[in-house]
Amino acid sequence: MEPREEQHSTENLQTQTKPIRTLMLFSIGPVQEFIAQARKTRDLWFGSYLLSELSKAAATTLSNLPGLSSEIIFPSAGQIKVNPDTASAHKVANVANKVMGIVETSDPKQVAIAVRTAVEKKWNEFAVAAEAKLEGKVNPGLWKKQVKDVLEFYAVWSIWPDVETCEELNFEKMTYDEVRSRTEELMAARKTLKDFRAHDPSRPYGDPKSSLDGGRESVIWPDRYSELSKYGIKNNETLDAISLVKRMSRHTMQKREFKSVCDVAFQQYLQVLTTSDRSSERVQAVLHYIHSLKKSYDDVLHIKSTAIGNLDSRLFYDNRIDEFVTEEAKRILSITEQESISEGTKFRLQQLYDKIGVKPSSYYGFIMCDGDHMGQLLRQMKTYKDHQQFSESLSGFAAEAEVIIQRHEGQLVYSGGDDVMAYLPLHTCLDAVRDIQTAFISAMRAALPEDATYPVPTLSVGMVIVHMLEMLGDVRRYGKAAEEHAKVNRNELALHIKKRSGGDALKVSISFDNDPIALLSKIQRLHREGLFSAGFAFDLRKLHREYQSMLASGWGAGTVYRGQLHKLLRQEAERLAYRKLPGGLTEPQRKSLIERIKSELLPLFDSIQGVDLDAVNQLGNLSEQFIIAMTLVKVGEGLEDHHTN
Repeated sequence: MEPREEQHSTENLQTQTKPIRTLMLFSIGPVQEFIAQARKTRDLWFGSYLLSELSKAAATTLSNLPGLSSEIIFPSAGQIKVNPDTASAHKVANVANKVMGIVETSDPKQVAIAVRTAVEKKWNEFAVAAEAKLEGKVNPGLWKKQVKDVLEFYAVWSIWPDVETCEELNFEKMTYDEVRSRTEELMAARKTLKDFRAHDPSRPYGDPKSSLDGGRESVIWPDRYSELSKYGIKNNETLDAISLVKRMSRHTMQKREFKSVCDVAFQQYLQVLTTSDRSSERVQAVLHYIHSLKKSYDDVLHIKSTAIGNLDSRLFYDNRIDEFVTEEAKRILSITEQESISEGTKFRLQQLYDKIGVKPSSYYGFIMCDGDHMGQLLRQMKTYKDHQQFSESLSGFAAEAEVIIQRHEGQLVYSGGDDVMAYLPLHTCLDAVRDIQTAFISAMRAALPEDATYPVPTLSVGMVIVHMLEMLGDVRRYGKAAEEHAKVNRNELALHIKKRSGGDALKVSISFDNDPIALLSKIQRLHREGLFSAGFAFDLRKLHREYQSMLASGWGAGTVYRGQLHKLLRQEAERLAYRKLPGGLTEPQRKSLIERIKSELLPLFDSIQGVDLDAVNQLGNLSEQFIIAMTLVKVGEGLEDHHTN
């Protein structure tokens, strides 16, 4: 699209030629630069939010073209409305990067130019606001170049005349599904064509690359880092213009509550503190710690609250204290001052944990959800009105997902269409997944026409348990891998655990037909109550690997167990359960524990069915469920045993 064409206004789009009904589809990006490249929580959230706002600008322009009749199909009308009284412009991202609508026009190219112009204007608003805060601290020429070059905008359309116009023009008649499919194919073809521009660095050699996007240079002047620490930019952290627009959102947008992964991981510990007797040793020790910091550093740090229910989570993790000191300083601190304050705070935190013996968990759950068979469902839509109604139902689900995540003390990053991205504390993440899956199924049932003959779409959910020190771009990648794991069989929860210390990968995927939340919650309860130990869980895994190896080597051919292996595996699990009974029990205690193992633990192995390899694989899946549930108890109960770390 030529620059001069992009400057055309929307005032005279309608020419002398008779307008024709046209289905138009727009795609806005780049997704990678806006969402995937992130170090801090704010980067990830604002990248999603920014892409959503650009899509809203496109949809709003398309629905308000002067002199033209238009209808938006996707996103829903409710998603693009802005209510200034509720500051909805600053809520979470809820619009996907695809916009579809029907326009009565004789010049769809001019419509596309108008939409693109609106998208560019919205992007420039964010970029200008960030640059104003950074004036004198960034290379203006390089900033302008990167801001100008980043947007990806694709527009395709298909002429879809009404019956009368088709006869008049001798044009092929098409159903809505046919024209929608054709337009989607055009978009897929258009995206295979890439615009390659010649690389134009600010200097021939020596430009430091952005730490978040190696394809772009850093725009920060090297001698201005001391002035950027208050914006959460580390000393010598190289960032390009797009990354800086995301990082600066905390200071350029209206204030809104946005929980960091540190805040979310801290929730269980905070809950324990707020529900404890205030006279308890733990609460008193925490209060003493906070008040001592306030007394010592109030002249240089913003320690906003000393109330138990409103503590700053960063002050309870030694790996976040440096960040707190630089971002909450009341004035520019020298390197020596920063180090002195940080070391003093870390020393007092160590004293606190030595005294009370427990510290907050550093892990949290990151979830990504995606609807199953959505394309198949769309192909069944007979009219664009059906598609509009379906978009409204998806919009309702997106809004409900935000409420669910908030109720479970998490933070929603994105909720648009059938996609959800969020992170949650470990003590609530399983319940949140259950509620989201239930809400999605309910929304889909309501969205289907009464005469629908196709099944209700299901939801696949990927969850990864990660340490708060993991880069957010990497965490999103891990979450996507878990989602793809769930998508293999669809309608499943795939749960992955990525421990900071490394070790064997923990991965399992369970069908929602088998109620994975109830199953994992029950296994967690049995572990807490002492019905099985860590040794039992890992011995199950070892047992699975032994039988898997024996089957691979041809073991068992013609034996009495051939075809009855599932029964043998159940007996093996029972043998392990009794062998792993804790010592020191009285005879009544031992009998009581055995009875509970028989009635509560062993029935879980009745799910092992089938023959040979199927039965062995089911044992393997169940052993991973035991290990994962046990690990969640260990790292996700909110409190870590400080003395054993």
